[in-house]
Amino acid sequence: MKKACFVDLDNTIYFTRPNVDVLGPWYGLLASEGLGISAEAFEEAKIEMVRTPFRNKARLYRFNEAAIAHAIAYLEQDEVKASLSVHNEYNCLSLKYPKKY
Repeated sequence: MKKACFVDLDNTIYFTRPNVDVLGPWYGLLASEGLGISAEAFEEAKIEMVRTPFRNKARLYRFNEAAIAHAIAYLEQDEVKASLSVHNEYNCLSLKYPKKY
């Protein structure tokens, strides 16, 4: 039997706000999709999407369904290539398993 340890990275090891710049291309995709909302509402949505799952905010702000589908497809196919900054106490974690950055 293989043992695995899963660590929730969202705001635990990798805080979202310091790493929000990696979302720039995705935000650009969303902006080009014609979401059906005002520019001001999109700016509000971007702030809120940092702490809430995309689908929840997309439905709350009533993004058009095609834009939601394209954004999710982009997220499923793309990968983060930028270095992410970790919480300053990350190295203090004691794990029996190797830590991957």
